[in-house]
Amino acid sequence: MKLFTAVLVFFCLCSGSLFPQQFSLMLSLDGPDPDDTYGPLELIRFGQLDHLGSSISGGDFSGVRARRLGSQHLFDEKFEGVLYEFTPNTGGNNPLNHKNATIALKIESPGSWQLSVSAQAHGDPSMRVDQLLYKEDRQREYTPFTAVSQTITQGGSGIHHLFYDFALKVEPDDLPGNYSWQIIYVIIEY
Repeated sequence: MKLFTAVLVFFCLCSGSLFPQQFSLMLSLDGPDPDDTYGPLELIRFGQLDHLGSSISGGDFSGVRARRLGSQHLFDEKFEGVLYEFTPNTGGNNPLNHKNATIALKIESPGSWQLSVSAQAHGDPSMRVDQLLYKEDRQREYTPFTAVSQTITQGGSGIHHLFYDFALKVEPDDLPGNYSWQIIYVIIEY
């Protein structure tokens, strides 16, 4: 049985005022850990997965759904792998309790802002960066991460909380091993 261990590491980059007494643009993150503390870095462990969707252990999630893609039969040439959804339920999230979202983002801004995201995959090249997917919690369809920064949302002044779900596609030809993705959020004022 092929086993994959997956980890996510998040970073925030902000542009804004360097003077703490002024209200400036800020971005902070909170993952599925029980402390509900927002900060500039977050580590999320998906745990050990397999290419059949039959096992998961050692991660930060209690409810993970694995769906077979393409054919449901493993030995059929149309079998495309397994999609692990780490937060299959939607809605019901708030700033301090986001059990139905992989990650919560808190944006504090005195004006208009734009949020972009990019990712880098680390491990055997058989697993690509675009096999990690995200969606806004209220959406149905996932979007693949890319190595190139892509704008995901924008907004105006105030405090905003955004909730995102993640999924990982494990394909039949992916080699077993330890994998990590570095996710970089960049927020700018405009």
